[in-house]
Amino acid sequence: MAAPDRFAWCLDPLAGLAGYLGPGMTPTVLAASGSDLASKPRFIHVSGAAGAVTYIANGVTVTETLEIGYHPIRPDRVTAIAGGTTVVAWT
Repeated sequence: MAAPDRFAWCLDPLAGLAGYLGPGMTPTVLAASGSDLASKPRFIHVSGAAGAVTYIANGVTVTETLEIGYHPIRPDRVTAIAGGTTVVAWT
């Protein structure tokens, strides 16, 4: 089962985007795992070193090299992270 999306309501034009676009309040360092995340993050941040990250989002598996910084990626699961790369999910 995919990670629950606690921020889906923010995409409703009547509810407004403020809750979605505001700063991340809860950081969680991600580890590569075969399990779904507790919930979809609003975005992720890569630090330490740029590196390959493999994740599953909406049923699609993607492997890409991510630079250090913020990325508007909302994965259900992170399955692999290159050594030296730290990925933090912000909810």
